[in-house]
Amino acid sequence: MTPSLSVPLSAIVRRAELTGLYVLNPEGRPLLRQVRLGRVDGDKVEVLSGLMPGERVATDPQAAARVRQTTP
Repeated sequence: MTPSLSVPLSAIVRRAELTGLYVLNPEGRPLLRQVRLGRVDGDKVEVLSGLMPGERVATDPQAAARVRQTTP
């Protein structure tokens, strides 16, 4: 069984039917990606799909959204 990935609850973005988070690409640009969540443990939540081990996640989605809008 593969180890589970977890992220801070504050990193989760919920918009209508979308549950996602901002993943930083190699250039550091945030990209919104849909994820499927599992169990919540304190201030962390398990990510069942949509995130690969080693990928960097933006923990402040509002700041990531602003960067995404202002970066060409």
